[in-house]
Amino acid sequence: MKMISKWSIFQLLNIAALVTLIFLFEKIGYILFDALLSNGSSIMIQLYFAIAILLTVSFNYFGIYCQLKKSSDQIFQHKFWRNGIKVFGLSLVILIFVILWFGFTGDIFIVVEQNRWVMYFIAALFISMTYFMMVSVVSKFENSPFSIIKMSFYATYLLLVISIFMM
Repeated sequence: MKMISKWSIFQLLNIAALVTLIFLFEKIGYILFDALLSNGSSIMIQLYFAIAILLTVSFNYFGIYCQLKKSSDQIFQHKFWRNGIKVFGLSLVILIFVILWFGFTGDIFIVVEQNRWVMYFIAALFISMTYFMMVSVVSKFENSPFSIIKMSFYATYLLLVISIFMM
């Protein structure tokens, strides 16, 4: 019987922490968001989103970091990562299309009004897919797996935060 490695346990804890973060946003997020809206400062709202993005990208980074520690360093040489741009890019387009479709029909407002955690889950899914797409892009140009995940972390965070601050 093979023992579970400590990196697998860290990955499970990482997933549990991300789920906990989503439910924490559900429980206290509206209080913070109402306080930020009453303040009238859009920079505070943007900062709140920047911190949420940083936490979500960090969970993704740590999950891949643990996977690299417990498996070979050749993980990014697999053909999946060569096609990852297409897979994650198409997944992002489909996710955006579904959000827009349900947004225009009004169905998403009903679901989110009853279950706000769905909104946080969709946001975490969008951020995660963006990170994994960035990993697949960077893996085409970089050989060191730890450099790949680190550069992808910075690139994803900067891309999403700059997008938010441009609103």
